[in-house]
Amino acid sequence: MHPVVRVISLIVLGSAMALSQGRAVWFATSLVLAMYVATSTTHLAPALKMLRRMRWLFISIVGFYFWFTPGEPLWGGASNWLPSVEGLQLGGARIAALVTLVLAVNLLLQTTSRDAMVSAVLWLTKPLHWLGFAHERLAVRLSLVFEAVREVQSLYAAMPTSTERRTPLARFGERVATLFEQTLQRADTQELHELHVDISENPPWYQWLYPLLTAIALLAVLASERLG
Repeated sequence: MHPVVRVISLIVLGSAMALSQGRAVWFATSLVLAMYVATSTTHLAPALKMLRRMRWLFISIVGFYFWFTPGEPLWGGASNWLPSVEGLQLGGARIAALVTLVLAVNLLLQTTSRDAMVSAVLWLTKPLHWLGFAHERLAVRLSLVFEAVREVQSLYAAMPTSTERRTPLARFGERVATLFEQTLQRADTQELHELHVDISENPPWYQWLYPLLTAIALLAVLASERLG
């Protein structure tokens, strides 16, 4: 699939999940999982790491939606400490939407090279040129961000683990301070180099059917939510 079509499909998916209260979220989840099966389930490993880092966000969503959403108490009764059925539904949908979005973004990053991603962004921002904006600068900055993130990840992975007895927070702070210092040193000594960014070719006409059919299906599910 063309990188531009992949990015547009992700935008369509994310927009539908932001407007959904449940059904469209689960439909989008099934689509993303089907894409993993169609490509490779090995791409799930980085996504699972990202989801583990978001566990406190999920816990806060559970507390906010489950117990602070008015509605019928779960398991019946009138106990104030029980979560509500409506909160369970809304909170579950929000958590599923976040998980699905992380899975979709991860799949896009795992199946699309950095150059292809930058080219797709440059292609999508071409209309800004008609308004007087230099969309090439956006693509160049995006490419530099990707490169900087990759170098910082390499520096962090190469850092030795401290054997001193300290709290996890103190060890983390020390690693961050060391990483910041190494990043500044590399920035001062790194030589300038030319960066070439090519605009992606137009996607094949038939591939536009992928985001179009996805949008139609999600709109149909959203309409069923409003009616039912």
